[in-house]
Amino acid sequence: MKQLYLICFFVGLFGLSHEFCNIQLFQSDFCTSPKGITIPVNGKLRISEKCQDCSCSTYSSGQTIMHCCGYGRSAGLILPPEGCKVITEADGCTPKIVLLTDETKLCTHK
Repeated sequence: MKQLYLICFFVGLFGLSHEFCNIQLFQSDFCTSPKGITIPVNGKLRISEKCQDCSCSTYSSGQTIMHCCGYGRSAGLILPPEGCKVITEADGCTPKIVLLTDETKLCTHK
């Protein structure tokens, strides 16, 4: 029963969170982004709408791998100090920590 509880806990915890990094394997000499864009081996791609940087590389085994990591708001969980909150800049990716009472003022709590 304890194992079932832990499984449910982690599914609940990570099932609702954004991915920080992910990988995808390909059986070709290039990678294909989720939007269908071809990335050559040793190539890079920034997917701005998902706030992700992706790179395509190959292993000695011949497998090609695409490695994507989030940046900005998609890089991980940001916990602002008490009395502050996180908003996103106009680019949609860059987080900004501001006062709860006035979003025009940066949070300066230490």
